[in-house]
Amino acid sequence: MDLLELYQIRMDKCAAEQFWAMALFASMNGFIIFKNKTLVEAVGMKLLKWGIALATVFFFGYILSRHCIYLYYDSLVNQIMVQKASESGLLPPPIEGVRKVSALWFGVIFYSTIIIGMGVVSFMATLRRKIN
Repeated sequence: MDLLELYQIRMDKCAAEQFWAMALFASMNGFIIFKNKTLVEAVGMKLLKWGIALATVFFFGYILSRHCIYLYYDSLVNQIMVQKASESGLLPPPIEGVRKVSALWFGVIFYSTIIIGMGVVSFMATLRRKIN
């Protein structure tokens, strides 16, 4: 196995970890929303609200950390590709400007918006149960 293949495997792993983190967070929030009354009775309102807030922050950080690791391996892959392309004379032009920024950060913004939105919905569902 060469370095290029190894780095690509690690990049794929980072992307898969983001996906599974989102699935876990969504299922956790679904459980909180639908079993809110039972959870409040079991652990109390204060602990449940803190748990939702901490989980939201944790998952947000996890998505960012996976993305940063992905970018690290992506830069290594790009270095290898530039080196191989310069040897063969085939070097495509790099993506620059807004296209590059959007390509690098759209997924993180998308996942982060979903995480924060689900956290807010779970938190509001918990508060609504207290009012009712």
